[in-house]
Amino acid sequence: MRLGAGLETPISVGSHMSKHVDTSIIKSTRGARMQKADEQPYLDSLLINQQSDRMTAYVAIHHSPTDQLIEWIRRGLPAVGFTLVAMDIGMDQETLIKYLGFGRSTLKRKIAANERLSQSESERVLGVTQLIVEVHRMVDESGETEAFDAAAWIGRWLRTPVPALKNRSPGEFLDTAIGQRHVFQIIRQMQSGAYV
Repeated sequence: MRLGAGLETPISVGSHMSKHVDTSIIKSTRGARMQKADEQPYLDSLLINQQSDRMTAYVAIHHSPTDQLIEWIRRGLPAVGFTLVAMDIGMDQETLIKYLGFGRSTLKRKIAANERLSQSESERVLGVTQLIVEVHRMVDESGETEAFDAAAWIGRWLRTPVPALKNRSPGEFLDTAIGQRHVFQIIRQMQSGAYV
């Protein structure tokens, strides 16, 4: 499957990202209706557990019941989740801070103090993970998953000028919900072979 100009080369799978998703975690997440007190720690653990398969965790998060995701976003994702997402996509934190429109000093303080992101910050971080999950889904459907790391591909693509964005990089649109939806739609158009 060809995903964007100049980015069709498969990317090596890192130790934290697997090309195969453990569907048992997704099924248990999708079917689970946890108590409100229990759902936050479970989603937190999926996001920040560095020992787990990160792709499976992202897919499981995005297959969680909508009401759980909404409550998690309202409460705020653990700030360290930002750091892990940046690592997974192979992007330095400063660039991702700029793309997401975060205040650098505020974010660094939240990470150091093990605090939570605000609702809007949480939505922007989850928006990046949604892009990862969508690319993973598209590649998985194409059957060409061998040695493909969707997170690393997203990290590279977010920095690449795209004709559909008037040769601006997709990362420049991640600081608003509308911008993230637009970037998501461009990724979806790639699957149909639309020129983007």
